[in-house]
Amino acid sequence: MIISQAMDGSIANSLMKKLDKKLRQLFPKLKMGVLKELRKTPWVVNNGALEMYEDALQKINFTTFSDIRKPLKHAQSVFLRAKNKCIDLIRAKYSEEIEDGICEVVAAGEAVRYINKPIESVYQSDLRDILTDQTAAFNSKDYGGIGFSMTHEILHTLVFDYRDFESHNSLAEFWTKDAKCVEEQTRKTCETFPTVTCDAKETFEEDAADLAAYRIVWNLYKKAYTRKTVVEKYEDLDKKQLFFYGAAVVFCSPMRSKIRYQLLDQAGAPRNFRLLWLFLFAVACFVAYFLLSSPSTNGVFNPLKPDARNPITYEQVMKDLRNEIDQRNVIINELQQDLEKMELKNDFKNLYRRRPETDHVDCGRILSGDKVYLESVSGKNRIKIVENDQLDMSCAAIMNRILPPGSNLKPLKNGVAFARIVYADYEMIEKQIQMSYHPQNSFCFAIDKKAPPQFHERLRVMAACLPNVLLLPDEESVDSAGHNINSAHYNCMRVLINKPGWNYVILLQNHDLITKSVYELEQVYEWLGGANDVEITPEAGRLDNKFKWDPKSLKMFRNATGIDEVILNGKMKFAKGAAQGSLSRAAVDWMVRTADLTTYIDQWNKGGFGVDEQFIQSFQVSSDLGMPGHFTDECLKQGKKADFVSRMSQWKYGDSDKCGSKTVRHAICLLGIEDFRTLAAYPNLMFNKMIPSFDYAIVECSAELLHNRTFLGQEDHKLEEDYYKNMINVLYHKNHLDPNFKLECTPSYTKWAARDYPL
Repeated sequence: MIISQAMDGSIANSLMKKLDKKLRQLFPKLKMGVLKELRKTPWVVNNGALEMYEDALQKINFTTFSDIRKPLKHAQSVFLRAKNKCIDLIRAKYSEEIEDGICEVVAAGEAVRYINKPIESVYQSDLRDILTDQTAAFNSKDYGGIGFSMTHEILHTLVFDYRDFESHNSLAEFWTKDAKCVEEQTRKTCETFPTVTCDAKETFEEDAADLAAYRIVWNLYKKAYTRKTVVEKYEDLDKKQLFFYGAAVVFCSPMRSKIRYQLLDQAGAPRNFRLLWLFLFAVACFVAYFLLSSPSTNGVFNPLKPDARNPITYEQVMKDLRNEIDQRNVIINELQQDLEKMELKNDFKNLYRRRPETDHVDCGRILSGDKVYLESVSGKNRIKIVENDQLDMSCAAIMNRILPPGSNLKPLKNGVAFARIVYADYEMIEKQIQMSYHPQNSFCFAIDKKAPPQFHERLRVMAACLPNVLLLPDEESVDSAGHNINSAHYNCMRVLINKPGWNYVILLQNHDLITKSVYELEQVYEWLGGANDVEITPEAGRLDNKFKWDPKSLKMFRNATGIDEVILNGKMKFAKGAAQGSLSRAAVDWMVRTADLTTYIDQWNKGGFGVDEQFIQSFQVSSDLGMPGHFTDECLKQGKKADFVSRMSQWKYGDSDKCGSKTVRHAICLLGIEDFRTLAAYPNLMFNKMIPSFDYAIVECSAELLHNRTFLGQEDHKLEEDYYKNMINVLYHKNHLDPNFKLECTPSYTKWAARDYPL
């Protein structure tokens, strides 16, 4: 059975299914490769076309056998019914072998008529190309690699012709109507590469797509695959030559090629980009061969008319067709081997998923500095979260939101621990886990006792679902004066120190938003090299002197044996700063296992205001206590403030006009979407404060930014290695044991707090 064999050899073949899956993984990778090249192309950037090209690339699609499996499976049923009906009509009139051959031809005709009916997802012009163009059908064979072929055709979709212009395609303004442009560019092709076979109708566009695709795939495949091209020694092309071919094509209106693909744009109703799969061509060959060689009446074969041809003809036809199928299967196997060797991970496997409220926000335009667009989503147009009271809290749903299936995370040298005090906005808290999630990271939450019951329940369910999320069982009431903040963080440290795999803990509060990806955090902490990152400012006269503040009275050391009496009986040094900060694992181990800070925390907790701002700061400047990663009070004595990157806050006492959002809360700017470019560029690890009921677009765009950095390798702002390595506390930690080291309290760089704000 011809159709049946074709089905068995392609659609139903598990190998083809695997190939289809791998192609769907490979296709976005190749699109990303094209996009990365566009981002580096001066012409595209300078003409403001990048966003439109990004949108165009998102819309490019392709079709494989899986998209038309259902109609073809039905065609198989049509074939079987037609064949059986034919056999019933001519039974006993011919030999069984001839009956079988005749009826297979009839049935194939019925099946192909069914196949030729319009398929909703496949444009007829594309289907016609597939059925008639063997070169197109086997472009993977001609071009040397399916990845190259796909990239070649992706690039063709970014070439525009008169139809795009007439349909007002968004990129049509970049179309040149001067037909001489193509001829001029073709002459340049011939002059630059004398070995090119020049054809003014095709050479420029085809070679442009050819060489640009080669450059992109060459980078992706690490020179593992090569191909023949009309240009000799293409490996030796210089950057100028490659740029000419990779970018110049957009200057001209190209001559029409044999096969034309266009953007999948609903407004213009163009065609999809189609991967031309071999099995359709094979089916077409089977049917066409029989129909052309069969007798007919008014174009319809008459099975009742006797056939004088030699029965051996049918045997030979069947043999030839089976050989054809075998050859196609060999090609399939070769494709599979190519794809297995590539072992390319898919950059678009898990695209970032938006909430309905922010689905229309174009974060990329904001990041690029489009101020006109920014006005449409800020100020009176500011987007606020619409809380989901029916949020699915099953473990499967929670995990799917935090780490969707197929999201691949690379192992970390060292994870990060997050200790966060929370009381509201569960969906934002869950979003924060998503933004920083990695199996090697650990998350500890301390819930404010006053938080709503639903918030408590949701945190409890999430902690029960995720093994690396910890929820403190004992809850205390926290307030804006800082009461019980330190004890909550300290209790998280006690729990987290028993979790392996992390080397820094970052202390957070409810509306702090992490601004670095998991890999960026890992790198920054590696550069800190064990130094703690804590804000240090002078103590503000809040110390209650009715209490004793020496280590001995505070019962600070679990085992005081061997500690100098001068240290034990001497008054501690004090400093003030944000409750947020970054502590090395060694520092946490010291605070939990060497020291007992319960009394210290309790005494401060009896104060009136800002009682949480002297905790980690005082141990950081008390170098004689020996906390790992500590600093010193020398800069305080000089009246100089050391840098601090763990938190970014903009303090504007009553002057809201200096805030990006023009809004102040408790003397701190509320951060809105206007702060997105600042967030992306600054070296800080977290920004404070972001309240979803004020502006959720900034939360969503930040989450998408970290998603792209984590899963797509986006590098919009390179980490400032010199900044982190040359922070005063880092240099002190690295060199303070050297007797020749002299502390310089003024950094060699411009601190982030002195940079322009907002960007």
